[in-house]
Amino acid sequence: MRPATRLAVTLAAVAALAAFEAQAVVAINAPWVGMTTSMRSARVYMEVQSSEASALVAVRTDAAKRTALRSSDPRAAPVAALPLPAGVPVMLAPGKSSIELIELSGALKLGQRIPLTLVLRDSASGKEREIPINAEVRRRSAIDDELRHHKH
Repeated sequence: MRPATRLAVTLAAVAALAAFEAQAVVAINAPWVGMTTSMRSARVYMEVQSSEASALVAVRTDAAKRTALRSSDPRAAPVAALPLPAGVPVMLAPGKSSIELIELSGALKLGQRIPLTLVLRDSASGKEREIPINAEVRRRSAIDDELRHHKH
């Protein structure tokens, strides 16, 4: 390879590496939708962990007309974001923060999978990222079911 060609290839590689932005590694564990008798709303729970500081800022789904992010206070208004500190697992669980599905588009059935898109915003860059997941409609979390199964 000629020196000028080698230089051009090297510069192109450096430019490509500079343009590449590392994204946070995000782990979503055991997402589920709480089975409810209400035809109007339901709550979504899961464990979320991000390698970089970020926030859950929105959730989209065709299963409901609207969604809301809720803090642990059931009487409080929806929050604009749920913080995700770097490396810290954040539990969305009954009695804690959660995602509310409002005005469901149909009755939920036990075992049904609800497609959701989580929107996370990186705290440093402000850039948003969409993460598609499926949450199973359940009476209680899969972890609770497993613990119940092992108790004698």
